[in-house]
Amino acid sequence: MTLRRPMITVSSTEIREAPNAEWETMHRKIAYHYAQDPSVALSVVASGGNISPSMSDTRFRSGAAKRNTTGNFPEVTTFPTNAQTPAAASFTVNTYDKVSQTLTNTGSIPSYTVKPVYATGGDIIREMSFTDCIDTFINPVIDNIISGTTSSLAGGAYFISTSTSISGSTDLGVIFTDTTTNQSGYAASSIGTANTFQDPVGSTTNYRLYRNNGDSTTPNLPLVIDYTSNGVNNPAGLREMTQTEFENFFGQLIRNYAFDQAGYRIRYNFNGNGTTKGSAITNTGLTGVTSTYTTFKASANDYRAQEFPSGTLSVLQTHRLKVEKT
Repeated sequence: MTLRRPMITVSSTEIREAPNAEWETMHRKIAYHYAQDPSVALSVVASGGNISPSMSDTRFRSGAAKRNTTGNFPEVTTFPTNAQTPAAASFTVNTYDKVSQTLTNTGSIPSYTVKPVYATGGDIIREMSFTDCIDTFINPVIDNIISGTTSSLAGGAYFISTSTSISGSTDLGVIFTDTTTNQSGYAASSIGTANTFQDPVGSTTNYRLYRNNGDSTTPNLPLVIDYTSNGVNNPAGLREMTQTEFENFFGQLIRNYAFDQAGYRIRYNFNGNGTTKGSAITNTGLTGVTSTYTTFKASANDYRAQEFPSGTLSVLQTHRLKVEKT
């Protein structure tokens, strides 16, 4: 792999190699073009996502309430016994499977005669080869997309966050909600009629899928050899690449390589190989649970009992959105 430093103009009076900041701005612009029409895209669906696993939100609730009722005095009413009241138990609140990946065939690799130039040393300026263009402009952008960064260098990348708004990114929707049990929310006075439950909810965390929108700032565009005036065998000199040329060439190239070219393909998955993109998704719940037998006298002839859970809040399952270059 050979990186060629492109040439740019400065204030229309100087030609020099692009410094790192200018080179990165070119990469950001390519990532921005990719983000506008990614060939590997994620979306939030109602159910049946084609890459997301079945992710369950679980929590503990009380056991079913039990109730003894009798007539008026002199009949005797007793509380349901501990043996008669079911223990607190875990249950599934919701199951989520909401992320799909769409691959868009971008067609053949564009053939483009206008390519940036670089200095070889000894006052020689040479046009980059097609391979040079891939190594210099496309591969670095794809590496940024599959990295852990959420900066604009990774325009077009997808990631998970619990934030409700992220500058420079689009919220595509909630893909998982984790709820927990509020252990202090159980009350004897809230024990209901037979076979009812108490389910006080504690914290709620929404996990959202975001797309990085990139940065539309236009860089100092790289210089190219001007073949328009005199032809291939007698070029007129150097000129800046136009914005249209830059977008048509590099925008199409990155879409094609991300979709179809071995060693550059971008693919997302859950819990597989690659770099974790954003926050890990966790289903938290109680572990080491014991049940506390509790009674409540609702009235003179209405005696109730129920078991409340007590345990340690722990991570039960973890799911991670991953991206890799294949």
